[in-house]
Amino acid sequence: MEVGSGAIVSILQAKFHVQCTDSRTTVAVWERSKPEEEHQGKLTLMATAFSMEIEIMTSLVLSIMAADLNWD
Repeated sequence: MEVGSGAIVSILQAKFHVQCTDSRTTVAVWERSKPEEEHQGKLTLMATAFSMEIEIMTSLVLSIMAADLNWD
């Protein structure tokens, strides 16, 4: 996916961890919380990601939805 800053962002996904990277570094990480916690997950955005946070949030949400709904 191409984002506003021109960086190519790829989504690396595991069952409880989603990582968004550009060609050089990780820019965002979403980690699912434990079932007993009040919130479903925690998103960490690196400072370099602030200019493209809408694109990152959209990519991460769609990626999580695809995994939960078994989209192929």
